[in-house]
Amino acid sequence: MRRVDRLLEEYGESHRNRTNKVIHWIFVPLIFLSIALL
Repeated sequence: MRRVDRLLEEYGESHRNRTNKVIHWIFVPLIFLSIALL
């Protein structure tokens, strides 16, 4: 398995967790907005 495939698989597994999904859903837009509004 290529390294990229392995990294993407690990990333996908971490986003199956409900807590991680909620954190991602809240904080990714906040980070994006804070950078965009600088």
